[in-house]
Amino acid sequence: MRDDHLRTNDFLDAENHPTITIKSTSIKAGFRRHWKMNADVTIRGVTKPVEFDIEYVGEVLPCRRQDRGRPSSATARSPA
Repeated sequence: MRDDHLRTNDFLDAENHPTITIKSTSIKAGFRRHWKMNADVTIRGVTKPVEFDIEYVGEVLPCRRQDRGRPSSATARSPA
């Protein structure tokens, strides 16, 4: 129910804008496992700069694969 409302024209207008794009513009190392990522975020055809605080929380080693996942948590805010 809530997700259906978020998809409407009141919020995301998913019918006319089915994708949200995040394009990183810079990543800077912080203290220990914390990073800052600046990105251009496009929602409903409008692009704005956003800063993400990212924390590295460990590795995922997929069974029988060479690559490694990098799980993290992130918080976003518009730069002042």
